[in-house]
Amino acid sequence: MYLNESGIRQSIGERFMKFNQVIALFLACGSMLPMVAYARPSLSLQAVEQMARTSLPVQAALANIKAAKEEIKETENKGGLALHAGFSIGQHHPLVSSNITPNYFGINPQVSLSYPLLGANAVQQNETYEAVAALSKSRAELLQTRLQVVDLTDTAFLLYWQSTDFKLIAVNFLKQLNKWSDAAKVERKSGSWSTADWLYFKKVQSQAVGAINKSEIQQDTSLSALNSILGMHIGPFTPMTPHLDQCNTSRITEAEPTNDPTIKILLAQLNSIRAEQHLGPWRYIDATANVGTQSTYDPAGNRAGYSVTAGVQVSVPLDLIGADNAHASKLAAMAESLELQILQARANFHQKLVATMGDLRIAKDNLAFAEKQFAASEANWDRLHAMMLGGPNDEFRKAVAARLDLFQAETVRIGAIASVAAAAARLRNLQPTTCKRSSTRGT
Repeated sequence: MYLNESGIRQSIGERFMKFNQVIALFLACGSMLPMVAYARPSLSLQAVEQMARTSLPVQAALANIKAAKEEIKETENKGGLALHAGFSIGQHHPLVSSNITPNYFGINPQVSLSYPLLGANAVQQNETYEAVAALSKSRAELLQTRLQVVDLTDTAFLLYWQSTDFKLIAVNFLKQLNKWSDAAKVERKSGSWSTADWLYFKKVQSQAVGAINKSEIQQDTSLSALNSILGMHIGPFTPMTPHLDQCNTSRITEAEPTNDPTIKILLAQLNSIRAEQHLGPWRYIDATANVGTQSTYDPAGNRAGYSVTAGVQVSVPLDLIGADNAHASKLAAMAESLELQILQARANFHQKLVATMGDLRIAKDNLAFAEKQFAASEANWDRLHAMMLGGPNDEFRKAVAARLDLFQAETVRIGAIASVAAAAARLRNLQPTTCKRSSTRGT
C-alpha cells in the first residue's frame, strides 16, 4: 500500500450502497452520452466499504470457512459403521485329515461390518471437536480480515477525500490570487508595494500552486491504494463527506467485546479442550464390535460352506490410569493457559477501547478549535476584502495575508473532520454498538 503513515486512519460508515450498484454505476458512466461522458460518479465511504467486503482477501477467508465445514462433514462421515470385504483363494489343510475332511483348494469371499467403541469412537469425536474449533477459528479470521480490509479502505478513502477537498480549496485560492495579480502589479509600480511585498505575494501564489500539486499526488496515491485494497480498478470519483458518528461514552469500560477476533479464536480453542476433557479414560480402550460372514467353495469337490461370526475386540493399555491422569493434567494446564489469555485479551480490548475513545474526544476538541479558527479567519477575510481596494495602501497586503490564513484554516478544518471520522470508525470497528451509523452528504 502507498499510504502515508500520517494518513488518516479508518472511518467505517453506514453501508447503504451495495457492491453491484456501484459497479453498475461505473458501467453506466462509461456508456453515457458525450455531453456527460466526463462526469465523475459520487461514492460514499459506505459504498467502498461494501466493495471491500467482497475483496480478494475476504473471498479467500470465506473459502477457508467452506473448507472447514467440509472438514467437519468428512470427520463425521468417516466414523460409525464400516464395511469390510475381501476375497482369497488357497489350499486348505484341516488339522485332522480324513476322507470326511480332505485337503482341498478353496475360494473364500468374506464380508463384515464393524463399529468403533470406546477409544476408537473417542478419537473420532476428538477429531470432530478439533474440526469445529478450526471452523470457529476460520470465522474469527474472516472477521479479522474484514476489519483489516475495511480499515485500509477507510484510510485510503479518507485520504482521497482530504486531498480532493484540499485541491478544491487550493484551486479556488489560486484563482483569487490570479485575479489580484494585475492589481498587485499596479501597487508595485505605484510604489505602494516594496519589493518585499511583491515577493510575499508571489510566495503566496507559489504556496497555492504547491498545495494543488501535492493534493494531486495524494489523490493518485490514495486512489491507487484503494484499487490495490479492493482488487479492482476504480477511476477518479467524487468522494462524499461522511457525517460524524454519534458515539456513546457511558459505561464503555464495561462493554462486552463482540468484534474481537483474538478473543473468538481463544474461545474456540478453549471450547475444544473442554469438550475433550469429558471423554474420560475410556479413550485409551481400543474396542470394536464386528459381525460378518465368510464362505468357502471347493471347485474340485463341488462343495461349499459358510460361517457367521460376531464379536468384540478389546485392547487396553496396562497403565491406563497413569496415561489418563497425565492427559487430564495436560488438558487442564492448556485450559488454564487459554483462560488467562482470554482474560488478558479482554483487558487489552478494553484498554484499546478506552484509548480509542480518548482519541475521539481529542479529535473532537481539535475539530471544535479548528471550526473556531476557521470562523475567525473567515470573518477577518470578509472585513479586509471589503476594504482592500478602497482603503489605505496596506489593506491590500493585509487582505492577501487574511486570504492565506483562511485557506490554511480551511485545510486544518478538513483534516480535523477526517480525524474525527477516523477515530469514530476505529471505535465502531472495535465495538459496533458503541457508535450509531452515520449518514453522508455530498461535498
